[in-house]
Amino acid sequence: MIAAPTHHLDDDVLLTYVAGTATEPVALIVACHLTLCALCRTRAQAAETVGGAILDAAPAADLSENALERMLARLDESPTDAPPVANAPFEFAGIPLPRPLAHYLLPDQGGHHQAPPDFRFLAPGIRGIDLPVKADAVVRTRLLRLAPGVAIPRHTHAAPEFTLVFSGGISDGGAHYVRGDVRFRDTDDEHVQVVDADGPCIALVLNEGALVPKTWGGRVLSFLFDR
Repeated sequence: MIAAPTHHLDDDVLLTYVAGTATEPVALIVACHLTLCALCRTRAQAAETVGGAILDAAPAADLSENALERMLARLDESPTDAPPVANAPFEFAGIPLPRPLAHYLLPDQGGHHQAPPDFRFLAPGIRGIDLPVKADAVVRTRLLRLAPGVAIPRHTHAAPEFTLVFSGGISDGGAHYVRGDVRFRDTDDEHVQVVDADGPCIALVLNEGALVPKTWGGRVLSFLFDR
């Protein structure tokens, strides 16, 4: 039995998705996480329900000052019956992936490729596929395959980063992330990432800016990774 994710989406990210205001890269991260996480599916459903009620009430009465706070509190309630996953996973390169990715990886889904893309070399132990996600030019959304034991030296980022794990595991800042876990790093977060030694890690990574290395090894990696 696959364990449930233990690292989840922040309230503000989930709310932008529910409201339809998230950028396409962030919406892809959220949609993929929701297929793997019953807790966040329930939180999303609660946000939709409470948000709809607030909108329905808005013309008739002034909202109380703590209406938004009450809605956020609902997101932290324990799930009962989580909404079912709408789409079954699909297999790509022998890996079960969330259905929202099919649009970007399968030619008969999104029409972005004449043939399914292949992982290309980015750096030693790191291969990736750049996804054709509509976004600002500085945003890069990639499906990464990280070799067992690979370490990404200490670094920060010029802009926020999201990582969603699909298989294998990775340690980062004292926490361990496995299938379904999502991690958000802001610009002031300095961290080192190490892939589990017992197998490769497949993850969806959204970088809204360049990697900012803090070591010489990291500078070499950054040169390769950000090209």
